[in-house]
Amino acid sequence: MGSHRARWPAVGALLVAALAGCGGDGADDGSDAAGSAGRTPSPASASAMPRSTSDVPELVDIGGGRHVYVHCSGEGSPTVVMESGDESDQFQWSAVQPAVAEETRVCSYDRLGNGSSDPATGCRRTPELLADLTAMLAAVDARPPYVLVGTSGGGFIMTSYAYEHQDETVGIVLAETPRALIASRAPSDLLADLDCRSTENQEHRDYVTVEHWAWQHRQRIGRIPMTVISNDYGDFYNDDEQRTNVRAQRDWLVLSPLARQVVVTTGHDVPENEPDLTVREILRVVGEARVSG
Repeated sequence: MGSHRARWPAVGALLVAALAGCGGDGADDGSDAAGSAGRTPSPASASAMPRSTSDVPELVDIGGGRHVYVHCSGEGSPTVVMESGDESDQFQWSAVQPAVAEETRVCSYDRLGNGSSDPATGCRRTPELLADLTAMLAAVDARPPYVLVGTSGGGFIMTSYAYEHQDETVGIVLAETPRALIASRAPSDLLADLDCRSTENQEHRDYVTVEHWAWQHRQRIGRIPMTVISNDYGDFYNDDEQRTNVRAQRDWLVLSPLARQVVVTTGHDVPENEPDLTVREILRVVGEARVSG
């Protein structure tokens, strides 16, 4: 299937570099937005590869005979945790992670069903996704505090983790994480593909439920640094979801009074299209988290 959000066309243009320090004030109905396309899986690593805080990818056991592919690099605190987009693997962060690792420890991974991790089974909702993330962090000894970074659909998982672990979360960066999809407005064939039982759904994720849980539970995490990077599709498309994308994503800013929005016009795949900007915002959040900590 590729990502359901990849059905949104990408837009190539120059970086707007617009910084808005406005805060979120809640939201009404959500709407579907763009997402990250699936990537070529990373080469499988040997499960016998030793765990290390150095740049050593590995396949780790998260319980139940399941293994996920993890890439941790760098040293220091806070630990940056990167969550890829729908049906994408940690390769999505390949242009970002090395630079972040020069300043602190950073971990990215392939969720079950993606990249070099084991296949996903069952119907996966927020509790299952967060349990796997928690088990992965424990398996590689990636200790809090955390700066949580998510792109596209990965942002729903990161914000959900932050709600559940507010005491461990010292910063957040969301890259093109939209409002939750509204099932009543979505095409029936799209909903069929998104069904966790669909053969087209390689993650077996209940996308609608996961997105709505994260969106409906938006709350203030604390006075922590946060950036929301949003793509402005301009007037090129007639679709209302694209025209309102920047405005809709401001509703994430409610998570922190220090949250700000950065607007780009280079398309949905921010870590790949804007790696320097992504690195800069992650390191800004890391630096501010260290000062406030």
